[in-house]
Amino acid sequence: MKKEVIYVDLDNSLMKVPEDKSFDLFYMGKPTKLVERVKEEVKKGNKIVIFTARLSELLEIKTYYCSVNERYLTHYIETEEFKRLGRDIKLWCYKQNFVPFSVTCIKGRDATQIWDNIAIPVIEGELKNDCI
Repeated sequence: MKKEVIYVDLDNSLMKVPEDKSFDLFYMGKPTKLVERVKEEVKKGNKIVIFTARLSELLEIKTYYCSVNERYLTHYIETEEFKRLGRDIKLWCYKQNFVPFSVTCIKGRDATQIWDNIAIPVIEGELKNDCI
């Protein structure tokens, strides 16, 4: 059986974040019911990747021009705050009794599923009508 790589959004998907805390990058809220489903997937051997835009605000992004390849290259530098928030999120997951494969703000090509509270499904290049 093929193992899934499931990217799970953090804020208001896996963790409740009240409106007044939505801009506090280091706020760790209470778990949602989705945590139980994530634990089931971990037991099945599927990889869980915590996916959060919070981390993107803490990346230092540098763009360089490469004359050899005649194109621009982007380099992402993880700041100390980025690393700290990643550790905090992993610790929150441990407290919910599951271990994520990783924590990121960049969608990988390995994703077989994405669970996100604000996503609208696209099927064969079109928005699924009953979701909007």
